[in-house]
Amino acid sequence: MDVILRNEIVERAKAGDKCIITGCLIVVPDVGQLSMPGSFGSRAEAQRERGPGRAHEGFEGITGLNALGARSMNYKLAFMACMVQDARLRVELPSAQFPLVDGLFLHVTGTTNPRGTDDDVDEDPETMANRFSTEEIEDLQRMIDDPQLYSKLVSSIAPSVHGHDEVKRGILLQLMGGVHKRTTEGINLRGDINVCVVGDPSTSKSQFL
Repeated sequence: MDVILRNEIVERAKAGDKCIITGCLIVVPDVGQLSMPGSFGSRAEAQRERGPGRAHEGFEGITGLNALGARSMNYKLAFMACMVQDARLRVELPSAQFPLVDGLFLHVTGTTNPRGTDDDVDEDPETMANRFSTEEIEDLQRMIDDPQLYSKLVSSIAPSVHGHDEVKRGILLQLMGGVHKRTTEGINLRGDINVCVVGDPSTSKSQFL
């Protein structure tokens, strides 16, 4: 299966690396199957003339209707990655080196418990922070120190849609989730929210979803 990397994550992994990839499964047109019969040999010959190091068969694209012929379009699965992490890169970071290790959840939720309660703790903040690489810890520290972090996160929701900041804020809060609480009577209060987007036709509701 092909994995599609874009922007700053392109050079984070090389062939042969064992990686953990986060993203979504998509379908793309199978361009290599669209050419007319008999055209494969000419393309293979042209590929040999260009020499190694160029794009391999099936990724040059199709230009013009003559190259398509009367064929139905086929699709194949691909994986659109939004994060690539080396599975072997795990470093132990002492809390004295990065104050963020102890203050990560305290800064965000007001407690050192990532769940926002005083019990049912699976991992302490330092143990959880040790799962990140040095580069990831530094990226998190820069994000926390950025005064425009909230505005940037809101703008990253459906960037192709202009305006509708209130809708984007609601979707962002839903994606991030809330703090689960427990009353003095022992009743668990749900921290996550639901979002209902209502609007006229052609107002980018599907783009938000």
